[in-house]
Formats: sequence, C-alpha cells, structure tokens
Amino acid sequence: MKITYIDIGLHKDGFEIDMFQLAALGHDVTMYGIEAHPEYIEQLKENHPQAKILNYAINNTERLLPLYLSESSDGHGNSIFPDKNNVTTDFVKVQGVKLSTLIERKEIVLSDFNVLRYNIEGAEWHLLNDLIESELWNKFNILSGARSDMHKVTHLKDLKWQYQTLVLGSGKWVDFWYHPQQQKRNKKMIEKMKSRINERIDIPSNS
Repeated sequence: MKITYIDIGLHKDGFEIDMFQLAALGHDVTMYGIEAHPEYIEQLKENHPQAKILNYAINNTERLLPLYLSESSDGHGNSIFPDKNNVTTDFVKVQGVKLSTLIERKEIVLSDFNVLRYNIEGAEWHLLNDLIESELWNKFNILSGARSDMHKVTHLKDLKWQYQTLVLGSGKWVDFWYHPQQQKRNKKMIEKMKSRINERIDIPSNS
C-alpha cells in the first residue's frame, strides 16, 4: 500500500519523521515535512533526505506572516499568533499557506492512504477548517501529533472544545510526538501508530 505522510511543525529536528518511518516499515511511504522557521530548513533537509522539506507556515491565508518566537523554549513554542502565552514580540517573516493549496499545487501529492501529523501552536484550528472546507478531511485516514495548543492562544482558547470534538472524537487520532527523555514512551507511540496503520490499511479513505 502506498502511504503519504505529512508532518507539519518539525522544529529543528523533525524526529517524528524517523518515528513514522519505523512505524510504517514495509510500506511504500512518501514523506513531506513542513516547517515555518526558515533557519531550521537546511538542517532538516540534511537530517531527513527521505522527506521533501517545505518552508511554510500552515494557516488560513496565503501571505507573509510574522512567526513570533518562543526563546524560552528554544523555538518549540514559535507561533503565528502574538497572543500565544509563551512568545515574545520578536518575529521572523514566513510565508503562510493553506495545506489545501499545497495539495492543489501538487507540492504535496496524496495517496490512497494518508497520514497527517501536526504540532503547530494553535494554528490547528485553521488547519482543521481548511480540511473541512476543501473536502480533504476524508482523504486522511490518520490524524496525529501532540494535542491542541489552542488553549495557549487567547483568542482561540474558547474554540478548543469544538476542535477536540471534531478531531479527537473522530476515531482518526493517534498521539504521536517525540520526547527526548521518554524513549520508552516514544517506542510505545511508534507501536501504536504501526498498529493503527495495519488496522486501517484496508479501510477506504472516505470511511
């Protein structure tokens, strides 16, 4: 089975790309990684030659955006939202784009079985609405990543319950993120992802 894996919000390391490669061992996988901060891109390309690395901030528009920096967390909390709780007023300009636009332009090509992982510091609300409005929601067999950071963004925190109802309650969700001090937990997540792939691999993508 051909699998397309899309990973949004790689930070500097993109360890989840390697985790997914282990989870999908034995399948024909095409991998895409998307990261907003331009200074991380060359390192990501060097460390993950198996993936096509793209420099975009996934959101609900196509324009230049400020990416506000989270210096206290070494960039892990960087966000396009100035009202996220741990960002500073320092920012870099990044190119915003909808995921649906990248697919429409064929910068990302979907397969019969598609996995979307993301950790995008509140912008998951924009991503979710784009998937629904573009009718891409049913194209993704598995949604995964860290759970929502919308509660950290002042103007989005009251929408978090809607996000959780739609995404975490969809039956598509698998927790999947790397933690440097929890290797046993990382291995369990790899096994869980592997199990979910094998469970759903024969289920049509529009189920």
